[in-house]
Amino acid sequence: MGQFCLNNQSPSMEPSMNRFLQPCVFAAMLLVASIVLTSCVTPPPSYDTLKQDLMLPGVEPAPAPIIDKQDLPTSAETAEEMAPAKAALPDSMSLLDAKRIALADNPDLRSIGHRITSAQARYRRALASYWPSLDLSAGAEHVHRVPQTQVFGGNTIDSGSDSYETYRATLTLSWLLFDGLAREYRVMQARYQETSLQASRADAQRLLCKAVSQSYLTALQARKSMEISRTDRTFNQRLLHDAQKRFEAGSGPETDVLNFQIGVDNADINYLRAQQNLKLSLIMLAELLGRPDATIDPQHGIHMQAIDTSVMIDLREAAAQALNLRPDLQRIMADIQTAHASIGIAKAGYYPQVITNADLGYSNPEWKFSDEDLLLQWGASATWNLFAGGSTRQDVHAAQEE
Repeated sequence: MGQFCLNNQSPSMEPSMNRFLQPCVFAAMLLVASIVLTSCVTPPPSYDTLKQDLMLPGVEPAPAPIIDKQDLPTSAETAEEMAPAKAALPDSMSLLDAKRIALADNPDLRSIGHRITSAQARYRRALASYWPSLDLSAGAEHVHRVPQTQVFGGNTIDSGSDSYETYRATLTLSWLLFDGLAREYRVMQARYQETSLQASRADAQRLLCKAVSQSYLTALQARKSMEISRTDRTFNQRLLHDAQKRFEAGSGPETDVLNFQIGVDNADINYLRAQQNLKLSLIMLAELLGRPDATIDPQHGIHMQAIDTSVMIDLREAAAQALNLRPDLQRIMADIQTAHASIGIAKAGYYPQVITNADLGYSNPEWKFSDEDLLLQWGASATWNLFAGGSTRQDVHAAQEE
């Protein structure tokens, strides 16, 4: 452990201006040195660089379209405001209405919102390391000497007893000027962790909306299948009635009667199967919407919205838009950036730490301070770990593997 320390102290405050200019000039020199050291370290790759590495050959990133999300709650406060929607579903619920209710009543999204708030606090905490630290301390101590008897040259000397008290108050200012960019990487790490959580919440919303769409559309399909089965049964029942009359009159074979009877039975089976699928899909939809009883009336007014089928999708354009819009990919990129920041924090152990500090305080055997008891001390120290059994190298290796 190498350590360099420079400090200056004076027993009392002097009115000379040089007494105050010296620490300011020295701190400015240390700040310039820290900036020079900062410029010598390569920062992790940017978000755009990582995104470009994931692009398909020949694909230009598409500009992100402007999406109006004012109707979709994205925060815990919005979800809590819309919580009364659990009381009753609207009489006629479209797919968009179902998505809104699911996003508003989902507790997992509120939980992610609180984690995002925590990540934002950690980010602001990391930024606080750029500011100096100011501490005020005060204390009092009592010292009592025990009487001792010593013999010097045949003479007995009694030291006697003595006691005294000391009171002190100190104002300490310390400022970390350079730590191998560990501070900068911690800020980046906290920022990208927040970005990752933001993307995780968007991805959770995407998956929730996808599940709601599947359940909603499955319910619509089951309802349409019930209508088709009902119509098919009516049609086969009419043909069966005609076939029975022809068979009774001797002008038709019995196989026609049996075939149409099978058609009627198959229509009944398809109807019951579609009815069961409707019930199951509505139960799944009710769970996604956060219904307390997890049930929705099969006769509830859900209806199909018009879908524009004239839109042509280009594969490469869709891939480019996915890289811009898919929150799961954004979360992966943010996690990669977080990992790069962790490596930077580990590598900071190879560099020295430069800290400047100043102390201003009083010390007096009585609780009565004067200018003669004032002590001003300022300086700077540089600490550089030269050998620690390879711990820094192993920390870097562990961060790279993670």
